[in-house]
Amino acid sequence: MKGFQRFLSLAICAGLLLAAGACSQLGEETSSQVSTPSVSVVESKASPTPTPTPTPSPSPTPEASSEVSVVPTGDFEEEFSKNPIDAKMEDDLLLASSNTLILQAYNSAASRWETVINTAYADAQASMTGDSLAKLQEEQEAWENDLDSQLQSIRDENSEDSMTAAKLVVEYYRDRAKVLCEAAYEASGEMPEFPSTDGEAVG
Repeated sequence: MKGFQRFLSLAICAGLLLAAGACSQLGEETSSQVSTPSVSVVESKASPTPTPTPTPSPSPTPEASSEVSVVPTGDFEEEFSKNPIDAKMEDDLLLASSNTLILQAYNSAASRWETVINTAYADAQASMTGDSLAKLQEEQEAWENDLDSQLQSIRDENSEDSMTAAKLVVEYYRDRAKVLCEAAYEASGEMPEFPSTDGEAVG
């Protein structure tokens, strides 16, 4: 009877050992599984490369025109009215005490206007181009070719009144000088130089 009990005790012990071993192995596996950390891989998304903003091309700078447009700063009629020749002739006529001095005043004025014609024509030619210049040259050539006959006609028509003839000659020269002064003024923006009436150039 004691032998049976002893055998039973050994069998129970053996079973407990086996169970304990199995539990230990299971515990190790479980522990191994639990202790193994799971690696969480977070994929970082690459930031998109910003699209470069195109640099605006600078607008081409327009080339400066080689032709400079001149705009007169004042009114031609007002500027022309300041001419010293008319003022000088009026003063000379007021002071003239004889027909000879009156004729001399007219002749001096005509001579000065003739000088203005030459100066203004030269200034206009230097400032004008193209068709405008060609037209001006054609008109001046015709005026010069017709000058002598026009002056003779004025004298013939006023043969009995030399004062009136002299005055009309002044006006004939003055009218042409004015046309040329305006052409030069519009082309250059400046009035031509007038001859001196007192020894100095007047512009």
